[in-house]
Amino acid sequence: MIILSGLLDLFDGVLARKLERVTLLGGFLDSVLDRYSDLLLLLAFLIYYLRKGVPGLVVLTSVVSIGTILIPYVRAKAESLQIRAVSD
Repeated sequence: MIILSGLLDLFDGVLARKLERVTLLGGFLDSVLDRYSDLLLLLAFLIYYLRKGVPGLVVLTSVVSIGTILIPYVRAKAESLQIRAVSD
């Protein structure tokens, strides 16, 4: 499922450009759905490590989840303040 999700994510933008169907809404939805898929995967790891009783990996997975949520927020906040946060 992870590999399939990654492959589909690679090709959706290419397909949209080829079909000349690129929109701001499509780009927005792509980003939001990417975060959902990232967090669902991390949630699966979190549940697995909780059931296995591996507290170190539970903490690590939790920290990674927080980072996954914060990265797009930090970028959006920087853009709203007109701070260049990432080079394209």
